Amino acid sequence: MLFSSIPFLFWFLPGVLILYAAAPGSLKNTVLLLSSLFFYGWGEPRYVIWMMLAILMAYIFGWLIERYQSVPKLARLFLALSVSSSLLMLGYFKYADFFIRNVNAATGCSISLLNITLPIGISFYTFQILSYTVDVYRQDVKAQRNPIDLATYVALFPQLIAGPIVRYSDIAEQLNVSRNSVREAIRIMDMTGVISSQQGSGNYITCEFQKSLAETMTMMFAMDQIDYSQISQIRQALECLAFSLAIEHASDGQIEEMEMLVKELDKSSDDAKNAALDKKLHFTLAQSSGNILVLDFLEACSGVIDSFIHDMRAEILRTEERKKLLNECHKKLTEALREKDEMKGQEALKRHFMLINEILEEREK
Repeated sequence: MLFSSIPFLFWFLPGVLILYAAAPGSLKNTVLLLSSLFFYGWGEPRYVIWMMLAILMAYIFGWLIERYQSVPKLARLFLALSVSSSLLMLGYFKYADFFIRNVNAATGCSISLLNITLPIGISFYTFQILSYTVDVYRQDVKAQRNPIDLATYVALFPQLIAGPIVRYSDIAEQLNVSRNSVREAIRIMDMTGVISSQQGSGNYITCEFQKSLAETMTMMFAMDQIDYSQISQIRQALECLAFSLAIEHASDGQIEEMEMLVKELDKSSDDAKNAALDKKLHFTLAQSSGNILVLDFLEACSGVIDSFIHDMRAEILRTEERKKLLNECHKKLTEALREKDEMKGQEALKRHFMLINEILEEREK
């Protein structure tokens, strides 16, 4: 479940806030924990078991470390066991197949790969757990007696997938005050753009992800951290996917609109108008896919893509031959969509981006 998805914004998040508000004080962290486990298990429920196992181990080792603080060697042993077991679990998921590949390459063996799927967020919750056991060992905090509170710290959904990693000592007191736990969740969601907090008014769901991503990409582009070719690759991947989906989901009205835009492109010789028509044509294709993530991502990139398309259009229109080739790609694309011809449409998109890549190569010379 993504923060920008419809299920999260309009079902999950409002439901969590309602349940939290209705729950008595003693159950508020339980609501947060169950909500977080549901959020994490949305895509791959089986990995919830691994996370809960890791939390259980952290709970036991935390208690043992505190219990034997008076015996430094035992406390260090339990800390070492906690750290090694956490890192072994992380290493298994992240590097087992990598290790097998290298062994095969070095020895000539043909050991079968395990084809392990990496659980989402495993790095984040592993280091959250390590923070807890290290803080207990240092006696910065007392071992958590309530497993639900510890699990809430590790699994809290606003930070579970992408961080930030929060030291246990920084949040230990808040875990014992349920209202503060949700305040921390709201603070993180406000920082990441999931909600907008307005003093005296309340917290509101916002859709700033596209804007944030566009701003980030624009800055990266300005600082030469990404270039035209990388933007072209992203756009090509998204539009090829969009076309495949549009074959099943595009309405007659959307296909007719694309055909009309192609005709206008044929007639137009104005660079600015061509750029706008081209943008609308490709946006309509993305819209026709019926996939809101494809559409949202292209919208998020629109600031960079607008500049990209305009520059490429200017390059293409320098010769009549290039203009004709580009418009021919658009025609074949819309024809393929009308005919539900997957191969023809993908070939048209491939030719479209090959033309752009040729221009990129000429720029670099």
